Amino acid sequence: MAEPWFPHAYRAGTPPWATGTAGPHIVRAVTEGIVEHGSRVLDVGCGYGTDIVFMALQGMRAVGLDTASEALAKGRALAEIYGTAVAWTQGDTLTLPYASETFDAIVDQGCFHHIQPNHRQRYAAEIGRALRVGGAYMMSGFSDRIPAGPGPWRLSSRDVLETFLPYLECEELFRFRYPAKSYEWQWWCLWKRP
Repeated sequence: MAEPWFPHAYRAGTPPWATGTAGPHIVRAVTEGIVEHGSRVLDVGCGYGTDIVFMALQGMRAVGLDTASEALAKGRALAEIYGTAVAWTQGDTLTLPYASETFDAIVDQGCFHHIQPNHRQRYAAEIGRALRVGGAYMMSGFSDRIPAGPGPWRLSSRDVLETFLPYLECEELFRFRYPAKSYEWQWWCLWKRP
């Protein structure tokens, strides 16, 4: 059986999505108070934990979830360097190991675009279940303006809207160029649980 892809990518060196800094839209969500100080925040597919460590440093009760133990080990080391607390969980985004209405906010910086189309509704339902009423879901993922090729799914606005609208209300949806790779168009979405 082939080795799972994500653990291999982390062991092979620094993967291309590891930028070493929190995403600009996550920084804005904190500085504008979209996510308030003291909120309980989950980062799904947290990787090395740069977004969730940033949020912990801003006074959030932070939880990082990833399938790859290699990524979580790097996240733990990063949190230790900054002297902040993050609860780390190795788990599956399609079956979140948390009680319903646990989180005030959920961050997804590049997880959803890896979800197979036939699993997207299950993923969205889990996000909606884990969020408290009024909670925020913030997602960025590959746009269909990126030429077809290997790697994550390229998402249309329809892919995004049809997946999450049964569970959440859309507040923002726009394309942007990824700062580290200007050729890479991504979606930014801000959703609230009604």
